[in-house]
Amino acid sequence: MVHFLTCVTCFYLGLFSLAHEQNPLSFLSGLFGGLLVVVAVGWQQHFGGLEETRRFFFSHIYPQLESVSPVILKKNFQ
Repeated sequence: MVHFLTCVTCFYLGLFSLAHEQNPLSFLSGLFGGLLVVVAVGWQQHFGGLEETRRFFFSHIYPQLESVSPVILKKNFQ
């Protein structure tokens, strides 16, 4: 219910704030810029970011843990 109300609020906020806008290019360029940032972060994570996180975990965090859950080890060795 909270998600639905948030979506309705954002819809009407956008409707009322952009209804009188003659040139929505600045708004659309902001949306497109945000999309490019999300895609860039996704590409970086897919091509090396997760492996870098795995190496950091096993070199810095894993040696300091007293007991490690088998679920964590299974996720990190797949």
